Amino acid sequence: SPTHRRHIADTSPTHRRHIADTSPTHRRHIADTSPTHRRHIADTSKDDADNRMAKFASCQKAHFECATALTSPTQI
Repeated sequence: SPTHRRHIADTSPTHRRHIADTSPTHRRHIADTSPTHRRHIADTSKDDADNRMAKFASCQKAHFECATALTSPTQI
């Protein structure tokens, strides 16, 4: 029957491998573990750490200023 044939196709090893190969998680895993990507991570991790700290500091400052503005009596 067509339903049974579709079930067989959906559960065949080839089909399951195809699903695995094309799933976003799998593709992300491949990207994360490729030598080029790992080298890129290594090259940018120090810069990223510095950037993240700078962004975090500015975000924290903005958040504090926003929270202060929202809770100050003059704004209510």
